[in-house]
Amino acid sequence: MSSDSTQIVVYGATGVLGREILVALEGETIEELATLQITGVRSAGEEVPWPGAALQVQSPDSIDVDKVDIAILATPPEVSLALAPTLRDRGALVFDCSGAAHEDVTTLGPGTDRAVLEDLESLVAIANPAASALAPLVRAAHKATPLSAVTATVLVGASMSGREGQEALSSQTVSLLSHRIPDPGPFAGVLAFNLLPDGPGATAEADPWASAARRHLKALVPELANTPVHIQVVQAPVFSGLAASVTLSTGDPNLQLKAVLDEVDQTEGLLRSTERAAALRDAMELDGSLVGSVRRDEDGALTCWIVSDALMRTANLVGEVVGTVVRDELW
Repeated sequence: MSSDSTQIVVYGATGVLGREILVALEGETIEELATLQITGVRSAGEEVPWPGAALQVQSPDSIDVDKVDIAILATPPEVSLALAPTLRDRGALVFDCSGAAHEDVTTLGPGTDRAVLEDLESLVAIANPAASALAPLVRAAHKATPLSAVTATVLVGASMSGREGQEALSSQTVSLLSHRIPDPGPFAGVLAFNLLPDGPGATAEADPWASAARRHLKALVPELANTPVHIQVVQAPVFSGLAASVTLSTGDPNLQLKAVLDEVDQTEGLLRSTERAAALRDAMELDGSLVGSVRRDEDGALTCWIVSDALMRTANLVGEVVGTVVRDELW
């Protein structure tokens, strides 16, 4: 480390995810062990509350990367792809929350074993929110029966397009209710009162958000290495959160649903809704994914619905991992 105090920089600290990460870091009470710097492009010069004293938002270019011990990238993929190699080459431990496709990267999700933290590579991918939500469910089902395919339609809120996405959804809603033509903003079309196919940043050729979800799910659940995983993303007109309709193909017509439910109930990070359907709002500020409508169809496939507070869970994961690394001097 560069000094007795661990130097931590949060890039994109004033975006929707960045602000959640600051809350999570504050909860880790590492102020006496670490010095925190925060950056933002649109918010440079502003101040953000922090225990002891307010933090001034700096321009990313003003950071001395040679003095950074831990870098947290709450930035778009293209920004992370530019920042990560430089920070890594200068000796920093880099946590990338963007879903960018890096080579030679360790992928972390909720429930990561401490042994993994003790042997971290210099570049760490924080798992895509869909992968983090789906991984415990897939592991639980796999314990009950081998899976022949995983298929999920994932609905994501405007926060997956950052603060600009949330602001655009709000503006679009007001415009439509006022009988004005709304600006699409960062979306491929108007999101308010609508559904848009594909994830943020998708093109006619590829959907990088869906690709990250698939890649990270396979990394978190090695048993899926040779199993087809199909993920379709839909952007929904909600400000935050993630929901998915999931089909787990088993090819076992004799599968007992109770065996799967027992595994789900015993899996950390999963909470099963039994009294009524699991609504997205029910998962807000819940430190776990809420699973409901678990059924077995005639072909032995399992179907279910899962909801998650994606931003909070991603931020909490970053906070817990960074807190452990700092307190136990693992880097």
